[in-house]
Amino acid sequence: MATRHEQSTLENTATPAAQDRTSLIVGLRDEGFLLWEIADRFGVTKERVRQILARAKGQGPQPPKLLVTRQASILLGMPPEMRPGSFQRLMARFGVMPAVVKRGRLYWSVEALNNLKLPVCSVCKITIPLSRYTRSDTCSSRCSTTRRSAAAT
Repeated sequence: MATRHEQSTLENTATPAAQDRTSLIVGLRDEGFLLWEIADRFGVTKERVRQILARAKGQGPQPPKLLVTRQASILLGMPPEMRPGSFQRLMARFGVMPAVVKRGRLYWSVEALNNLKLPVCSVCKITIPLSRYTRSDTCSSRCSTTRRSAAAT
């Protein structure tokens, strides 16, 4: 009785020469070969075989579902140096709370951050950048001056 490697060698000779490495790797995996067996055959690591299989199945690397405060502030166009407590207070204004707190770090849901409704200027009705919203509810100093002068009269 032939071993797995001998069976595969016989089957590979019957395959068309135009078949590329990825389809060969997928075929071997479908036959039940282990990652390290495939890796030995192609002279790569088993991690590389796993990556090729993931790419072939259309999975590939997945975007993160949670971000730490620094990454979340960058995603929202704010300075990365923003302190976690300040960021948490700002997000609480919009009803977004941290998804997880681990070892004192705040992790934010990417979905919640992407669905965040940005504030609108009380004077000109355009969207206020979050970095400005931390200080004012207007989009610019011109709108702040206009609002103050309208309130004074």
